[in-house]
Amino acid sequence: MNKLFLLCLLLPFSAFAEDTLISTTETLAFGVFTSYGKKSVTGSATDDAPPLNTVKTYRFRDFTNRIPMQIGTEFGIEYQINTKAKGQPINISTVIIFPDPGLKPPGGKTYKKSRETNRVSIGKGHLHGYG
Repeated sequence: MNKLFLLCLLLPFSAFAEDTLISTTETLAFGVFTSYGKKSVTGSATDDAPPLNTVKTYRFRDFTNRIPMQIGTEFGIEYQINTKAKGQPINISTVIIFPDPGLKPPGGKTYKKSRETNRVSIGKGHLHGYG
């Protein structure tokens, strides 16, 4: 199998922001990207998720749902929450589900999904990716 298929789910949790109703979300980009200015973060979103990194700058170079199985490939989804109170922060959870047999970084354990909960700004683009 030459390609890894990516399924991304955006799950807003209104319980985190009881006074904010998310009316729409928008996918701004998805596929393969290049990041610049990485900063490693220890730990992971959950015990079942790969380690987290923050990325200062990124640029999508291939808009696709077919991800090459090559070490060093970065892929993900850029999304934007569109609702009232533009610019206000809200907690949301995003999930990347890796198709069987899962994702196994070199020398690491196999992951079935990557789930993150982040505080994001309404009306601004945000990235959930893996690399």
